[in-house]
Amino acid sequence: MSCFLLKAFLTGALVALAGCVALPPGQKDIGIGLAAFTDKYGPPTSVIETSTGKKLIYWTGPFGEETYFVEVNTHHQVTSWRQVLTEENFRRVSPGLPLQKVTEILGPCSKTYSLARDRGSVCAYRYRNPFCQWFSIEITAEGTVRSAGYLPDPKCDDGRSGLFRFRF
Repeated sequence: MSCFLLKAFLTGALVALAGCVALPPGQKDIGIGLAAFTDKYGPPTSVIETSTGKKLIYWTGPFGEETYFVEVNTHHQVTSWRQVLTEENFRRVSPGLPLQKVTEILGPCSKTYSLARDRGSVCAYRYRNPFCQWFSIEITAEGTVRSAGYLPDPKCDDGRSGLFRFRF
């Protein structure tokens, strides 16, 4: 009886996984319709209306290390896609930049922390890198960037400190 249950469970798991298609999109997805794209990859985390159509944001969640922007034209066809959590985009974040613009560049934060005395918040972006760090942005109470930089990712805290925290 237990062998039967195991086979039934594994069969169910395979059927469930067969319906899942993982990101990132491929070159073959350029030019397909919006409905076909969302049927294949699921609904986006959010949608931003643009002058040329729509920007679909696929956020991989608080422990995900990738965020994809998918551009869709006014004819509802996918025109491009890109992974936005990159060093190049992090360099675009500078003091005075509004939080809305940061979201347009990087997508939603992986984690947000409030600062004491209503000084604002810290928005952290987990991204793929060899140093187990994340990109952090300090946001003022008025909603603009105060500072930005790299900090150790708390998910890697194993009791080490200083330079010994990193694995060489």
